[in-house]
Amino acid sequence: MFLTRSCLGVLRRYSTKTPKSLPFTITRTETANFPVYIDYKSGGNQVQTIIRRIEGDDNALLKELITDLGIPRADASINQLTKHIRIKGNHSQRIKQWIQDRGF
Repeated sequence: MFLTRSCLGVLRRYSTKTPKSLPFTITRTETANFPVYIDYKSGGNQVQTIIRRIEGDDNALLKELITDLGIPRADASINQLTKHIRIKGNHSQRIKQWIQDRGF
């Protein structure tokens, strides 16, 4: 584990462990955050969690998310053109923790 300062002077902690050999990777944003976002539709009545910056097999990532976090398969979909995963509901904190536990 090592510490660095971001461009805004915020001290960040990173894991030095490498992810096990997975068929996918999730790269961090330019500010070293996880690419997990919340999208509000219909005036805030529909909430979706979006995962971006996926490289490799996005179907394998979706299967692991469904099994590990207990998300119903009907609530998750993949945009094949942009390789984004959309999940109904606000699961951002759980997904960020899941990504961090995998070592990304």
